[in-house]
Parts: sequence; C-alpha cells; structure tokens
Amino acid sequence: MKKSIFTLLVFNIFLVANTQIPVVTDEGYILMDEDGDTYNEEPYEFIGVEKSDMHLVYSNGRFGYMSDIGKMVINPQYDIAYPFKGHFALVGIDKRYYHITKTNLVLDTLVQPLAPKVINEYFLLINNEDTSCITLNNGEVIYNTKDYLFLTQKSGLVHWNAKQKKVKLLRPSYHKRALMPIRELSDIDSLTVSQEGHLITFHKKDKVPVFTILDNAGTDLIVREQSTEIDYKSIKVFGNMIYIPNKSDQPVSRYSDYGYGSKYYWDTDKMFYAHSNQKVPYSLNIGYNYMNELVAKIKGAEKYVPFSGHKIEGNRLFDKTGTKGRRYLPVKIEDNWFLWSRRKDTLVAVDFRYVHPIGIQESTYFGSNDGKKWALVNFETGVITEENYSLPKNNPLFKNEWVSLNKDSPNPFIWEKKMVRVKEEGGAYHILNLNGKNLLTENSEGFKRIENFIKDTFNFQGKQLPITKNLQNRLVRNRVSLTMIQNDDSITLILANRTQQHQELAQGGYYEIVLQAKDRNGAWKQISKFEPPFGVDYNSETTLLKGHYVEKSLPKFKGNFKTQLRAVLVSSHHSFKDDIVSNAIEVSINHAKFWVDKYYHLYGIE
Repeated sequence: MKKSIFTLLVFNIFLVANTQIPVVTDEGYILMDEDGDTYNEEPYEFIGVEKSDMHLVYSNGRFGYMSDIGKMVINPQYDIAYPFKGHFALVGIDKRYYHITKTNLVLDTLVQPLAPKVINEYFLLINNEDTSCITLNNGEVIYNTKDYLFLTQKSGLVHWNAKQKKVKLLRPSYHKRALMPIRELSDIDSLTVSQEGHLITFHKKDKVPVFTILDNAGTDLIVREQSTEIDYKSIKVFGNMIYIPNKSDQPVSRYSDYGYGSKYYWDTDKMFYAHSNQKVPYSLNIGYNYMNELVAKIKGAEKYVPFSGHKIEGNRLFDKTGTKGRRYLPVKIEDNWFLWSRRKDTLVAVDFRYVHPIGIQESTYFGSNDGKKWALVNFETGVITEENYSLPKNNPLFKNEWVSLNKDSPNPFIWEKKMVRVKEEGGAYHILNLNGKNLLTENSEGFKRIENFIKDTFNFQGKQLPITKNLQNRLVRNRVSLTMIQNDDSITLILANRTQQHQELAQGGYYEIVLQAKDRNGAWKQISKFEPPFGVDYNSETTLLKGHYVEKSLPKFKGNFKTQLRAVLVSSHHSFKDDIVSNAIEVSINHAKFWVDKYYHLYGIE
C-alpha cells in the first residue's frame, strides 16, 4: 500500500488558494506556508492539497485528516479517504464506506463509494432504501420522507411524490435549521433532469401536454408543448435563451481557435428566449475576432451576443463592438457607446459618438465626436485630452505588452502599461502617457530615437535613478554590480551600472536574479526568486542605463537558522563574462527555505 501511494501520488508541488501548501521533501511531506514556516513536526508519507481547511494525511498505511495549521483532527485510521466536500467526506474501512463529518461523526453507511451529496456545505442528502433525509453537519436530521428526494445542479433540492403527482422545490436554511419550501407543483405526470441539471416536469395545460423547465428559484424558464421528437436530456440553457434539440440533433464543431480545441455551437433556429418565448431565427457567426472579444454575431441580424466559445451568456444584444481590454469591451447599443464588463455585466456610458476600432488597452481608449479627430481617454483617472489626434481608420488590434518596437507593429499600442505610441496619417509618431501628455513627437525617420526613448525611460518600470556620490562608495567601480545593504527593519538590494555605456541585461535571451543562502554544509543554495522586471525577464530590450541604479526592498528574514545571504544575477548568451554576485550579509532564516528550490520552484520572494 505504501509503495502504491507514492507511485500514484508523489508530485512536486501544487498551487492552491490556501496559505498552507504541502511540499514533498526527501524525508516526506511537510505543510509549509508562504513564509517557509512548517506546521507538522515530523514529515508524513503523504499530505493532500485540499480547498477546505482539512488536509488528507497518509501514515503507516492509514488515512486521516489534519487541519491547515498542522493539528491532527482525525487520526489515520481509514483504508481509504477522500477530500472534504463542505463539512462531509467519504471514507472506507474493511470494505465498507461511510460519510463522516469533521468531528469524525458517521452519518451514513454505504456498500459502494459514493461521493456525499452536499447542499450549501452544511447539509447532507442521505438516500436509504425506504427513506430519504437531510442531515446537518452535527448529525441532526431536519427533513425525513418516504418519497424520493434528490438534488439537481440547476434546480436545487427536489421532493417528488409520484403517487400524488406533486413536486416540491426546497431550499435549506442553516439559520432556521430547516428546509424552506420554494414552490409546490401539482398534477405532474412525470419528470426528468437535463444533463445540465435543470428539472423538467411534464403535465397538461388547457388539456395540452406541455413540459416546463425550472430554475433554482422555482421559476418557469419556459413552457412548451411536448413532442416525442425532443431530446429532453440535451436541452441547454444559455442565459435567457434555451436550446431545444431533436433526438437526431448533435452540436456541430464549426470553429477551431488555433490549437485551443474546437468550439461548439447549437443551431439557434431551435433556440427560444426564456420568459418571452421569442424565436431566434439565425445561427451564430463565429469568427476569430469574435472569439477574442468573447462575443458572437447573430447571422443575418447584425447583432452581437455574449458568447463564451460554447454557450451564449446573459441577455445583452450589441449593435457593434470594439476590441476588448482586460476588463472592458467597447459596445454600441442603438446610437450610444458603452464600456461593458463581462464579469460584472455592467455598462459604463461613453461620452463620445465613436470609439476607435482599436478598442481598449488597460484603462485607455480613443473617442471622437466627428470620427476624424480623436481624444485619448483614461476612464479610470477621468483624464480626457482634446480631440486632436488623426488616427488611421483601419488599425490592427492591440497586442499584448510583449509587442515589438518595430515600425510595422500595431498602431496605436501601449508600451509597458505606461504610455501610448500613436501614428498620425501624415506619418508623425507621438508618445503619450496614459494621462494624455505628449512625451515625444518624431517623424518616421526618427524612429530609432523613439525606440531609445521608450527603452531608456521605462526599463524597470521607470525606477532607474542616477548614482549619487554617497552611494558610489558602496558600489563596485567600472562594473555592473549587485549590492546588499542591511538596515534595522529591511534589506535593500541595489543593481547598479558604473560602466561608461548602457548595459543590455539579456541580449536576446533572459536574465534572472536569485537569492542564495549557505546551508549547514556551507554550500550556497537558492532560496528565492524575483518577479519581473527586477528578477526573471525574457525581454531582450531591458537596458540598465550608465551611471544609474535600481533598488528593491526585501523584508527582514526571520528564523532560528543563522546563515549568510547574497544575490546572484545570471544572464544568458554571456551578456557578462561571469555571474554577478553581491556581497554577503548575516541573517537568520527558516531552514525550510532550502527545500524551496528543489521542491517548490515557483516559491517567490517573501
């Protein structure tokens, strides 16, 4: 058993939302937080990565559970155990299976390993041969019935009395410790559940057989006439649209997004608006640009709908769309432009008749009232320039921040999230900051000057500072150097260039800066890395200006292992003859940091 556990479960590291992270070492699994502090005194054979506050633990051939602060809550005693789902978990011993609580209270006995049916974390649905019940996490039974009680993903908890043809939709209340009725339906002939988890009931309305699709609030999403040709299991709900397929219909793969897999669509000839039952007579037109913006065009209608790549979302209809930023998409509804947030499903009004096709990058876009002269707008800061920029009518889209400085790169574009390069129709280039201030104007022949301006101004996020006389005594002369200065509450790391020329740190490759400390054997071992642009950077345009330096503050290290600390800069393609190594300083750290580089390579600076 022990061997098979390691064959199946050994891994290097998983990143989860919890602060505590299981890390595997040569000695076994330990629970470590973001500061390198450990929570279990002795390593275990296995610790699970869980989203709850309970971690699976494997020791001496048995499974148990440990809290996220390293306290053993349920001693290893089970032959098999699974992660907690809310306040309940499935465990097994001696070929029998049980649902237990976090206090190891047994609530249900099973002959097969079935996952617990959990409602809102605190409620467990138990189905026995002759009864069904709802149990709280303390074992209290708050609902018991001899009828069929089942849980649906989209319509919630359902009580079905087949003899009386009644259906109840229920919602648990932890405060009241009871199930609250949402809706009761009578004269239901039969029911089924779609593959998506919507409850579908069959009954008669004005003597006509109909079916009803219900949501988790007990609302009728749609009521339509029954047909033997409908595939009820495959009915899908896309926001306020419902797709009702025939048994012979299949979703068709019509689009492939260059290596990310095929995207499916369903023929909207068979879609209906929920509530209004209005038929949508057109199929979706899915193109590459539409996928980028997460919208799709309704073929023949010149309208756009929110589209995730496989389903329609929400109930918005747009007349026109721009190019999205990270959070917003410019959309036109009737005669007005808005910034639409897909995540919040909100619309922010735009005070311009036109939004440029280039769309949004970060919090910046271009607006116009005559469609000829454009203003730069930063909608987060509220800055709006005069409408004085003549932009080309047909621009390629914004690219990401790793865009080339080449003349042929998209225009306009944002560089390093700090400024915009705009090219007018006459050929002149303007460099603006995101508040609309003109930093530089050049014609196309002076493009090299623009390149140098961008690189020299915005390397290291614009934080390069001239080396002062007071600092010169601490830095190595005529070299690029790293220096660590220790203060009472922090450590300052300085990267300086005291040569007579600008220094490219990568030259077509990359550079990285790491922290190293001496282990018990006196060997230098890596304990931490930095985020770009100070640390790992694959951008060959990163230049350290002559006579300038950049600095980064490090926190005061804590722990009871006394050692020395230093920083090392490594550059590819031999940008420098040797690695650049800083001076060493005396610190005290947690010894677990030496496991970081070997077992947890993504473990960043504190």
